Amino acid sequence: MFSRKLFLMTVACAAFSSPTLSQTATPANPPMSAPGPVMDMFYSGSWMPTHWRASDAVGQVVYNRANEKVGDVEEILIDGDGRVLAAVVGVGGFLGIGEHKVAVTYRSFQMTRDASGKAKLVVDIDKATLKNAPEYKPTDLMKRG
Repeated sequence: MFSRKLFLMTVACAAFSSPTLSQTATPANPPMSAPGPVMDMFYSGSWMPTHWRASDAVGQVVYNRANEKVGDVEEILIDGDGRVLAAVVGVGGFLGIGEHKVAVTYRSFQMTRDASGKAKLVVDIDKATLKNAPEYKPTDLMKRG
């Protein structure tokens, strides 16, 4: 009885797989372009004073040109190619209550350091403009589970 089941399973597998074997497979999701040499996959540049770490930006107080605090960076938005798109700035409110979140393009920021080397973000936008800017609301796809 066992050998009969084995025989039928073998015949069924052969029958269903033979048309597949004769066709050229097209992947449902084409692979990304082949990476270059392994050395191209790792950053090997030197640290420069103009470089920033994400941890330097998230939580950072944002100032305007008048050196007034206008908000703080809550998160950084990055596209699929690894480019920084925007910083989400929490504006107004107190202890997170009544806060208005605004996504400001990252190129709008001037990233500087104070005399002690501490990171400082400056944006050329006044408080009223930020408070009246469209509120940033992540889509359901962006929300974490």
